[in-house]
Amino acid sequence: MTFLDIRKLGRSFRHALGGLVSVFRSQQNFRLQVVGAIAVFVLIAVLPVTAMEAALLILVVASVLVIELVNTIAESLIDLLNPRLSHHAGVVKDRMAAASLLASIAAFLVGLIIFLPYLVGTKP
Repeated sequence: MTFLDIRKLGRSFRHALGGLVSVFRSQQNFRLQVVGAIAVFVLIAVLPVTAMEAALLILVVASVLVIELVNTIAESLIDLLNPRLSHHAGVVKDRMAAASLLASIAAFLVGLIIFLPYLVGTKP
């Protein structure tokens, strides 16, 4: 038994990237969040944000994307296990969507708090 099998690792990465591509193609909210992430990364590159600010922004962006992925997974599982939407399935889907919405709002506020002083010229 070897510690690291490069072929298995490569397959794992290909499957993970395939999952990302699949979600990107099928989920409008994920595409919008990726566009927002790109905008944040451009601002990080252009504005003189500190390393701590950049790390925090990367963390909240990643959190939003991960929560949206979990939301998509939960919806897919619910559809698979219960093809006819029951009241309970709808409640779970709504709650997952709420988690994604709250993460997005929090990330937006963090971005606003960090970027606004740079954009209005009150931070060097």
